[in-house]
Amino acid sequence: MYVNGNESSELGIINIIKAIGILLVIFGHAIQYASGEQVLSSGLFFEDFLFKFIYSFHMPLFMLVSGYLFYNTVEKYQGKQLLLNRWHRLAQPILVWAFFPFMELVLKRDKITILNVIKSLIRAVILNPWFLWAILLSSMAVVVVNKFFKDNKLIYFLGFLLIFVIPDQYNLHLYKYMYPYFVLGYLFNKNIRWQNTFSLRIRSGRIYGVLLTIFYFILLSVYSRDAYIYVSGITLLGKNYEYQLLIDLYRFLIGFVGSLWIIWISTKVANQIPKKVMIAVDYLGKYSMGFYLISGVIFSYIVSPLTREIEGINYLFVTGISIIVTLSCVMLIEIIKKNHLSNKLFLGGR
Repeated sequence: MYVNGNESSELGIINIIKAIGILLVIFGHAIQYASGEQVLSSGLFFEDFLFKFIYSFHMPLFMLVSGYLFYNTVEKYQGKQLLLNRWHRLAQPILVWAFFPFMELVLKRDKITILNVIKSLIRAVILNPWFLWAILLSSMAVVVVNKFFKDNKLIYFLGFLLIFVIPDQYNLHLYKYMYPYFVLGYLFNKNIRWQNTFSLRIRSGRIYGVLLTIFYFILLSVYSRDAYIYVSGITLLGKNYEYQLLIDLYRFLIGFVGSLWIIWISTKVANQIPKKVMIAVDYLGKYSMGFYLISGVIFSYIVSPLTREIEGINYLFVTGISIIVTLSCVMLIEIIKKNHLSNKLFLGGR
């Protein structure tokens, strides 16, 4: 994620990584939500090879990048300013985008009472949007370790071990799954100076890429339904310890290796992308959070109801839906950006 000490090159590669990631997110959601009610309700999308490919690493990839970029934030801000940064960039959008699941929960109630509205509001806020919560909680954990333990790696490792003994309720399995990647990205950026010579040459080399590709696809070949964090969770409590730990470690490994693979690809293609295409790539990278949030609403409340009668996964149809959703996100992001307040609330001021 860092090339020849050049900040513009670094930013370009990061935007390529984020652009690839967000396009995969949209395509994966299209497989899930645009393939008909039967596929969605029965979870048949879990068996789809492309879905397995995307979900084996796409969120870990974003989390590595988020942790990497957060080191710059920690260096730039301290104390109150750092907390304000987290509030504006993450907490405010969390509260605003929780409106949609909140309304869904309220409308599903048999009876609308003040108590039901409060319960729906609390549930919507603490569970949605989960990926922003994962970044927020992970960044707060890093702030604590940075401030009180000087980024002691043993403390971070103890935090990793806690993952396996903390219950999975209230989306905790998702947040715990994301934490190690965020910390690794953060620590990599912090220690980047010693990464700038021999190790960088290895990571950008062809042999490294070939070995990484082979290793990743070997891991992918045994990806099962239990490997999905949504299916098996992550805690060892009340589980078959040996099997659950095996699944957890496998999941962490393939997420990390798959992310490294995409990062390697991004460094290799960075200088090959035409300038006009790079403009679109930079846009996707810069507003990846907006694409993630807006596309999630579109898939849940528009695409899914409209494609209920579709029978089975059709990649051509899924690709068309992905393009339509992506262009719709661009249009809505541009509308949101026009107003300073809406940009701040919905996109974190990006």
